[in-house]
Amino acid sequence: HGVKVVNTIGVAVSKLDQLDEVIPVLQDLGRKHAGYGALPEHYDVVGKALLKTLRVACGSSFKPEVESAWAKLYGIVSKVMVEAASQLPLSGQLTAAEIKLVKHTWASAAALGAETVGVAVFKNIFELAPTALALYSFKDEQDLYNSPKLKAHGVKVVNTIGVAVSKLDQLDEVIPVLQDLGRKHAGYGALPEHYDVVGKALLKTLRVACGSSFKPEVESAWAKLYGIVSKVMVEAASQLPLSGQLTAAEIKLVKHTWASAAALGAETVGVAVFKNIFELAPTALALYSFKDEQDLYNSPKLKAHGVKVVN
Repeated sequence: HGVKVVNTIGVAVSKLDQLDEVIPVLQDLGRKHAGYGALPEHYDVVGKALLKTLRVACGSSFKPEVESAWAKLYGIVSKVMVEAASQLPLSGQLTAAEIKLVKHTWASAAALGAETVGVAVFKNIFELAPTALALYSFKDEQDLYNSPKLKAHGVKVVNTIGVAVSKLDQLDEVIPVLQDLGRKHAGYGALPEHYDVVGKALLKTLRVACGSSFKPEVESAWAKLYGIVSKVMVEAASQLPLSGQLTAAEIKLVKHTWASAAALGAETVGVAVFKNIFELAPTALALYSFKDEQDLYNSPKLKAHGVKVVN
């Protein structure tokens, strides 16, 4: 376990210039740790234990400005993990009956072809909100609905919906994809109110595609699914990017001191982190699978977890 800890820190340090790339990993870790019983206050203990470990490992080179940079990095990482842990799981928010209705009607609509459905969605978007066209790369196309760019984008939209529908029993698995889409669309200029327009356009498209089979209970299930999906995307878009929150000087300090600490070996550092955690919070041991080990700090389980975190 100590090895796991060290490995995880190592990945974060290696990506300090592109921290946004590790958001999905951190969010997944946050949700997993919540499942193991980790609480927000436990992150404070781990942060203190990490700083103590680095202070000892780096000696006199661990100056106040270095500690400040590490504290800032850990604050960024732990915030992402805690926020992810606090989110309600998506799986289970739709009933079995709603899932069945959505899958059945999507099969009918998808049978028309991804390109046909995608173009119809965009037609409905631009009827509802003509100014939305300005957000797209195909805005100046002469024959808009025969535009290869629009058709390609429409197919992507339909395929994304298809993935979500195929994962209705395991919606949490598509959270990272939805969050990435939310952040990308924010970069293109999409605003929260645009999601409402897209939702209405999607329902209108399905209503036409499915005809009389698109009954009120079907529309309700689709509206619920779209609400879940759009909420994840909007929330992801509203989060400040992690990249840029550390200055170039802070990144340099963290990388330099991590190289010194990592030189001691992932296992050594990982075990030291756990020793410091359990000194600060002895009851935290109960959360781990190695809690009943006789020779705790020589436990292969503890060492393995420590290396994973450090690397």
